[in-house]
Amino acid sequence: RFPDALGSIAGDFHRGDFVSFFAPAKRGKTQYLWYTAECAMGKGLKVIFFTLEMTKRQMIRRAWKSLCALPDEKSTVKVPVFKKNDSGKFSIEYREEERRALDPSKAELYQNRLRKLYRKGDVRIVQLPGYQATVKDIENYMDRLSFYDHYDADVVIIDYADLMAPTKNLNEYRHRIDDIWKGIRALA
Repeated sequence: RFPDALGSIAGDFHRGDFVSFFAPAKRGKTQYLWYTAECAMGKGLKVIFFTLEMTKRQMIRRAWKSLCALPDEKSTVKVPVFKKNDSGKFSIEYREEERRALDPSKAELYQNRLRKLYRKGDVRIVQLPGYQATVKDIENYMDRLSFYDHYDADVVIIDYADLMAPTKNLNEYRHRIDDIWKGIRALA
């Protein structure tokens, strides 16, 4: 479950659930996926975050900024806050906060704080080649991780699943997308 009002709206998650975020380009889908990973880690769960759009380094940089709640440089940020009105409906309000810049020289301090915060929660960020990786590649990676590292994920996140390759040679785009999403559903 997500915390606070968002958790009330979305409800509980259960093992085997298949959840996706749909929106037009540049609307924050990756950020919501990462927030899902953070929430799962906060509950002590193991997460694998597969990225097909960004490099692993880009995703780690984004994750660090999110986990530390600090921007690249000192700035004023707008923070969304969910508010419940008198009729029981939720609205989003924004408050502005001054944030100092993320200081890479303090990485060890940040890591120690995050270890205490997330205790047993853990994340593995994996970069896969866009337009080449298949659901079978994800299954194989997870099997190897389980066998060699004894790491069995509780939550699997795939950022930009549309960039995956279908398992079958299909001509029409809609059939390729259908094949990818059915494979991901079977994985769930």
